[in-house]
Amino acid sequence: MAGGHTNHIDCTGGHCIVILVIAAINFINLSTAQSILRAKEVGVRKVLGSSRGGLVSQFLVETCIIVSAAMTLALLLAGPSSRPCMFYSAGGPAKPQ
Repeated sequence: MAGGHTNHIDCTGGHCIVILVIAAINFINLSTAQSILRAKEVGVRKVLGSSRGGLVSQFLVETCIIVSAAMTLALLLAGPSSRPCMFYSAGGPAKPQ
């Protein structure tokens, strides 16, 4: 990057990685808690004759829907919030000579 401060970019990248790791741990924690709560539902479905494959596919489809909704929301929020970052990384407003 010509004339930029690469240490700021490295620092921001490090923050992004930490946030992504925290989000992944949070997702795993919430998924585990939800699966414990849904154990009763799985038991009822098995008693009513649902197959193992049907249950697995139901949970995978539900997870894909949730992840897709979260990704869409994240992209919608990231677009407007990234414009100020690009503005300041480009040097901000033009300085009079």
